[in-house]
Amino acid sequence: MLVTFHSYQESGKRNVADVKADRRKLPTDPDGMFVDLGSDKGAVLLAAAVLPFRRVIGSEIDEGLAGAARRDLERARFRLRAQRRS
Repeated sequence: MLVTFHSYQESGKRNVADVKADRRKLPTDPDGMFVDLGSDKGAVLLAAAVLPFRRVIGSEIDEGLAGAARRDLERARFRLRAQRRS
């Protein structure tokens, strides 16, 4: 298994529009995996979910934030599938 670490970049307290604009800068790999450590409420995961990655994974130790991320991702599931197909 080949693992490539590209870089750490704090997303900070920006809005989702900023995160979506930044996703164009991400190196993508259709066979690769995007991992967000400290994923907060999942805004970066939502932005990465429409990029060509085999899998997108988030890790958050705060149960409240992790629960909010799961709810947000579940609500966005249909929209994300449609965006990936287009």
